[in-house]
Amino acid sequence: MDRPMTATNFAVHEIKRLIVERKLPPGEKIDQASLAERLHLSRLPVRQALTHLAGQNFIQLRDHKSAIVMPVSGADMRDLYDLRCQMERWGLGQRFQSYSDAHVEDLKKILGDTEKCIASGDHPAFLVMNRKFHFSLYSIIENKYTLRSIMNLFDLSERYHWMCTSAPGMMEVSHSEHQQIIDWIEKKDLEGFLSGSEKHNRKTIEWVKSHGMIDVSQ
Repeated sequence: MDRPMTATNFAVHEIKRLIVERKLPPGEKIDQASLAERLHLSRLPVRQALTHLAGQNFIQLRDHKSAIVMPVSGADMRDLYDLRCQMERWGLGQRFQSYSDAHVEDLKKILGDTEKCIASGDHPAFLVMNRKFHFSLYSIIENKYTLRSIMNLFDLSERYHWMCTSAPGMMEVSHSEHQQIIDWIEKKDLEGFLSGSEKHNRKTIEWVKSHGMIDVSQ
């Protein structure tokens, strides 16, 4: 990965990746000095990145020196996906007819690259392509506030999606559902697209619940 323009942006990206991949698991106390050394950065951009990620609910700041990875819970997961599904239905539903042949070709190319990740068993690379696929879907949304909100909700939900797609066979399931989404776009089937996309998103909730990955009673 090419290093972004600023050290802080680089730190934000890398810390978020470590959280999503559970290399920094929920509830873990963050040692800023160790994290800075791990990322080959000074403490200042790491501290700034943690403040930024706290605003996105990835990090919980306790005081100016202490931070932990935000714990996960059933209630958090349900609330997050409820809002994400509603926002996507509203934002994408309004602009569905704007999908062009070029959009479809872009989605198919991403799908092809995703197949390579699945074939090699590269789950981190699969997550990158999954994010690229969904952000390509969102690209038709013109309202910048709606777009920014949906993208942020997607980022937050990646923690749960990681749990689901890291299981055997689940990358293939997600890939198949992405193909169905493209089919609905090509058929101009708005209701199939909206209902199928929501089912695709909520599959993560059901999988996490059924496999006891988090305490759903919370």
